[in-house]
Amino acid sequence: ERFLITERIFPTEKGNNRMKARKKDVKQCLIYDDTASVMSEAFQRIQVNLDFASVDEKYKVISCTSASTNEGKTTVLVNLANVYALKGFKVLIVDLDLRAPVVHRYFGIPNEKGIVDYLVDKASKEEIVKKGVRENLDVITRGTRTPFPTKVLESQRLDDFLKEVRDEYDYIFVDCTPVLLFPDPIIISKFVDAFVLVASVRISKKNEIKDAMKMIRSNGLNVVGSVINKVPVKKRDRYYYLSLIH
Repeated sequence: ERFLITERIFPTEKGNNRMKARKKDVKQCLIYDDTASVMSEAFQRIQVNLDFASVDEKYKVISCTSASTNEGKTTVLVNLANVYALKGFKVLIVDLDLRAPVVHRYFGIPNEKGIVDYLVDKASKEEIVKKGVRENLDVITRGTRTPFPTKVLESQRLDDFLKEVRDEYDYIFVDCTPVLLFPDPIIISKFVDAFVLVASVRISKKNEIKDAMKMIRSNGLNVVGSVINKVPVKKRDRYYYLSLIH
């Protein structure tokens, strides 16, 4: 079983401004304007390893999930998408975490007329795609809240839509819910080429990670790697990263 390099992405030294960013200001966690930072280099290593993992068959649709909440899956997904966009690839982010969407907050854009609105015929494709949010990067938010997220994710129209945009972008990054809380990652696995499992040293529990992997394996999700973040290290070890896991 193959895993990506497991990176110490977010340092937790005392006084680190990124870790103090409030939920409403999560866009501080973006690496777009700080491409020479240690965090940016960590994401670039993950991107390289992800490409190596798909050397035989390119992974175009990628998703990040976690065992539980607040483990950093969306932050990892958004920053990975940014890395690919910075390298000149045409990238689309789709927020399919229909229960607790936050992708729009990273870019400071309104959560209006999103994927849900398109699927229920309340908006057109042109209306929901936020073009040029960053260079080479487009975003589709969730949009209107739905009381039936499972039905939305199971809809044939969503499947058809993702097949359509698959031909228009080099990479599509899909946010989704934690795998232990809802069946959403299992439902969307039919059109996701690869999942990355995100865990937090400060939040993740060993038994939850084991349960998540058990569920992932039993349902046939293609998890190609894991990312561990929020590892507490000393400032002098700021370039430290964890080794390859097999």
